[in-house]
Amino acid sequence: YYTNYYNREKTSLIDLVPNTAFAVYSNTNFATSWNSFLQTSFWKNVGAIPNYAEVNNTIRLLDSLSGSQGQLVKLLRDNNFLVSAHVTSRESSDFIFYFDLNDPANSETGIRLLEHFRTTQKGETTRTSQGKTIYVIEGKRDQSFSYIVEDNLFAGTFTSFLIEDVVRNINSGFETNFLTSNPELISLPSSANDEGDLLIDYKLLASYLGTFTGTSNRFVADIAELLQAGRFDVTVSDNDIVLNGFSLPAPSSSINVFNGQQPAGFSLRNMVSNRTALTYHIGVSNPLLWHDALTKYRSDRNDPFLDTLQKYSDSYDFNVERVVNWLGDEIAVSTLESIDQESLDKILLIKSADVTDALNQLNQLTDRVNNASGDTLYYE
Repeated sequence: YYTNYYNREKTSLIDLVPNTAFAVYSNTNFATSWNSFLQTSFWKNVGAIPNYAEVNNTIRLLDSLSGSQGQLVKLLRDNNFLVSAHVTSRESSDFIFYFDLNDPANSETGIRLLEHFRTTQKGETTRTSQGKTIYVIEGKRDQSFSYIVEDNLFAGTFTSFLIEDVVRNINSGFETNFLTSNPELISLPSSANDEGDLLIDYKLLASYLGTFTGTSNRFVADIAELLQAGRFDVTVSDNDIVLNGFSLPAPSSSINVFNGQQPAGFSLRNMVSNRTALTYHIGVSNPLLWHDALTKYRSDRNDPFLDTLQKYSDSYDFNVERVVNWLGDEIAVSTLESIDQESLDKILLIKSADVTDALNQLNQLTDRVNNASGDTLYYE
């Protein structure tokens, strides 16, 4: 089952993961982490959802295939283990499981496990795909498990065509694997003191979420537009899962307008009304740089907001761009509880770097709007 290559760098488990994965989870002691997770209140809630219950059902099926000698548990304890998640149809997803068999003890356990599969299930067959031998175990529950072993690394799945994605990746010299598509993830830090690492391809994650909501869902579209990839440390408690890490913006993402900025604190928070339903806050270290980047982003996309801004400036003979001269390092927009759901009440909060200039300009604008509308906008 094993093929060794001595004329190139040693292959790692993550090399095997094809670029069709929307998420990759890794753990060096998965058996302990998973059993602890199953006892949490969080799992008791989400485990009732069919798509998530299927994860545990798949692991239980693998465990039943491995027999009662604990062979699978041995591979999942103190050993590198990966699982990648893939969209398999418009309404479903499935997983590929990866084990490291380089350690002699793990290699021996793997051999015994595969031998048990062959002798206790319906049997094992082989097929060839792109010059590689794929082994197929026909289970007694009318489910088949396809696997391949490459360079003492095991990859297996209950969806047969997913293993062919692994083969294509291998034959490409690992040029079509997950990290090749998301090379920036390699440089992101991670912690060793947690329940594993989670890598995400947001574009493919949006496709997965589309199996729940439909690809036309705005939230799904926003994920693919804003973010490219992410790496997170996974920490599990009784009531929740905490993902702590970093996400990288997509090349065309609006998040890129914050390049070169340092975050600012939320000093405007005391100005937020208690009738506020939602507040969107921006804090930047260089307001002029941020404004120029935002204007270019909108101009490159022919954003109709620029036309609206220009019409407003023309109507009141007021150059809105002058606001940048006194703009501070914070802007917030609060959406309030509103009677008219078609026209929500909002409050704009701006931290000023020059209060005198700000008041002068706003007073000019107030005069011009008042003259144009025939109404008063002065405060009392």
